[in-house]
Amino acid sequence: MVIDDLDRHLPAAGSLERAVVPMAMYLAWCVNLQLLDSDFQSDHEGQLLRLRYREISPAEFLTTTCGGHFSSALLNPEGRRFTHGYYQDYLREFAATFGTTLEGVYAVNDDWATYDQIARVLTRRIMASKSASRSGNYAEKGRRKWWQVWR
Repeated sequence: MVIDDLDRHLPAAGSLERAVVPMAMYLAWCVNLQLLDSDFQSDHEGQLLRLRYREISPAEFLTTTCGGHFSSALLNPEGRRFTHGYYQDYLREFAATFGTTLEGVYAVNDDWATYDQIARVLTRRIMASKSASRSGNYAEKGRRKWWQVWR
């Protein structure tokens, strides 16, 4: 299943280099949080390592490794679960993080300072999602929370 695609952004962005930036930042974050499918990781070890060491930019990684396509096949089950629940809001949150409009997201730089800024937002989102999921599981199963075990 296609989550996002370069062609969707190209008309508004005006150039290939600008069109991939928001999507590439999200994918780079998935790489760093190990939310990728194991087969994809095995097939692209060198490029993934270069991205993690910040030798290449997120946009370069997305363009050269994925051909500008972001599909659920790239993600592991946890990555798919989070992405399917969150990605439809991502572009709005990306715009808000950088103080721009939806049309203005394509002017955001493809650099590691941009990545660091959006990665904080995404990490808070996934942690909140995990927390909500865990608390729901405890409530459903009638188990005590971790801090209540020793009472």
